[in-house]
Amino acid sequence: MPNRRAILGTSETKGAANNGAECLSELRKTVTLIPNKTSNIFAERITMGYYIQTNAAHNKADYIVGHYDGEFLAKAPSSYEDIPQFKALIAVVDNGPFEAAGFCYNKSEFEAFTNPSDPRPIQYVLIDRDLAEYLTNF
Repeated sequence: MPNRRAILGTSETKGAANNGAECLSELRKTVTLIPNKTSNIFAERITMGYYIQTNAAHNKADYIVGHYDGEFLAKAPSSYEDIPQFKALIAVVDNGPFEAAGFCYNKSEFEAFTNPSDPRPIQYVLIDRDLAEYLTNF
């Protein structure tokens, strides 16, 4: 992890830089601190999720299943807690010109990718959790 990145955890630790390994399970927000050249103030840039990259803009779910021993799901689990232990849910969202294979790494991401009001087609794939973390640089 770059030395300029701070991971903010629970409300008790919010605002304090922590060891990434200590607060991954409590991860709320990842920011990159960017020094402002005209002052000592730092700006925040919020990470917009973690994604699996493939060589093509489409057919990402098929690629993940075929190359990473993934398992298609007919629908998303009913809750984040229903994702099997040691597995990761990957939501492959069809954005028209391209698909995005998003890692549902916490409850907030799960809720964003399973929002019933999202009109975009979404496929759900389960893969090994450690592999998902590696592929997305989580």
